[in-house]
Amino acid sequence: MKTISIIITMLTIPLSIIAQQKDFPKILNSKPDLETLISDLTTNSYMQQSVTDENNLTDSQKIWGLMQIWSTAKYNFVFFDQIPDFDWDAAVQSAIPKVLATSNTDDYYRVLRELAGPLDDAHTMVLPPGLFSGAYDNPPVEFEMIDGKVILVRMGDTEEIRAQNMYPGLELLEIDDIPVSDCLEQIRAYYYGGTRQWQEAFGMYFLLMGKPESEVKLKLRDTRDKISTVSLTRNAMKNSFQLRTYFMEPAVENRFIEDGIVYIKLNSFRPGNAADAFKAEFNKLNLDELKGMILDIRYNSGGSSDNSYDIISNLIDQPVEAARWKTRKYMPAYAAWGQPEEWHEGRMGTIEPSDGKHYTGPLVLLVGSLTASAAEDFVVPLDFSDRAMLIGSKTAGGTGNPMIINLPGGGIFMACSKKDYYPDGKEFVGYGIKPDISVQLTQKDILENRDPVLEKAVEVIKNWDQ
Repeated sequence: MKTISIIITMLTIPLSIIAQQKDFPKILNSKPDLETLISDLTTNSYMQQSVTDENNLTDSQKIWGLMQIWSTAKYNFVFFDQIPDFDWDAAVQSAIPKVLATSNTDDYYRVLRELAGPLDDAHTMVLPPGLFSGAYDNPPVEFEMIDGKVILVRMGDTEEIRAQNMYPGLELLEIDDIPVSDCLEQIRAYYYGGTRQWQEAFGMYFLLMGKPESEVKLKLRDTRDKISTVSLTRNAMKNSFQLRTYFMEPAVENRFIEDGIVYIKLNSFRPGNAADAFKAEFNKLNLDELKGMILDIRYNSGGSSDNSYDIISNLIDQPVEAARWKTRKYMPAYAAWGQPEEWHEGRMGTIEPSDGKHYTGPLVLLVGSLTASAAEDFVVPLDFSDRAMLIGSKTAGGTGNPMIINLPGGGIFMACSKKDYYPDGKEFVGYGIKPDISVQLTQKDILENRDPVLEKAVEVIKNWDQ
């Protein structure tokens, strides 16, 4: 079987074990991609799945875990200014009787996740205990939010799917007789995500998750309002079907779509082979013959910023500035004196041209709501320096490094401790980066197997000098 998504890796290794490894700090510093960080956020009420039926936490442990979350966020979370109406102290205080009333570990973590949700940041959340060990899978289908509808965009080539006459472009109405809008709201109760576009986009990946080999019933509608009901097996892993934002291999795909225009899809910036894979393909190109380059990061949810900057070094012939950042600088004595809290500010630095060859011609980035974390770090210097034109839809608006603490029972809490912004101070975390040219997919595009975002990029390159 092909290499499967890193989500499966996280589900098969308890987080408590991961945290004990000597390389754990190194892993965190590499800025793990968002789908990895949220891979355990899979227990929704409509799934009716349970990690454990017994209460193995004492009242003291429950309170200790709650206080760990309270203090970590209170002194380290950097986006309280974006949620001015949310009283964190009051929310935690109201959670005390709720956690004490929980009858099992699952319920305890549901309360904690609901508490952390309103912090409303892509890198801030409670992850329940890593006890799943391959206990979850999806059917081999992929949906996207398009025109306010949940639309089937990809599916595996399985006998079950072929027998039910499914095809891209169908609208999802219900999951096991529950309206899909209700299912999405249940996911949102645990994970706000920082921006609506990211929360909606990433919420698609939890809609159908459940026990491997179990069945899920879907109500679908075509463009003629014909309703159909299908039953699918959760066996994506067995069928080697990966959701696009989980693609790890190949890290880079490329092809010429027209004479002189190369299309390169960067699936991931994960540590390891992402930059090397790009350079291997890049070095094969005859740059003198190139009329334009299109880099597609619409489904790239991050990895290592260093990898993304390494790739940029081949696309510039002069230095460009990467993002600036700041973090809270809590001074206890100043707090005692009633002085306001200060910020420590830093810079990601300057990206220098590589020692090898450079491409300096027309460059287009395809971006979307799943362009997140280190992929947004990739966008910032190219956008700020006007090196590339952005086409597509607004990015996720979620980057930054989380502080991670262990919780009783084996779960973790993450609080974003770093606020990133453009070199000139423009904010994008919690908002997203707007493209230069906005192009939205439609249901009709999916039905006709068209990619209007890519089509616009080709048009732009052909008319670059006009």
